[in-house]
Amino acid sequence: MIIVFLIYNHKQQPTKEDVFKITENWSPATEEVYLVEKIDGEWLTVFRNTQTIMIARLVQNWWGNWEMSLETQIH
Repeated sequence: MIIVFLIYNHKQQPTKEDVFKITENWSPATEEVYLVEKIDGEWLTVFRNTQTIMIARLVQNWWGNWEMSLETQIH
């Protein structure tokens, strides 16, 4: 049954809800997700909190859950 779960998770594309889930404990909190899109084979997201707009690359971990890397802040 774990194999079915892993295959299912690895086929899921990231969503705005994934970005909110990843950043749920951040302070200040994420207020809006503008973009979750695959560009040149990489999943990218653009989102903002009260102070900054951030750009990050989304990558899947071994379990198929989405994580962020390469964060960039635009003030």
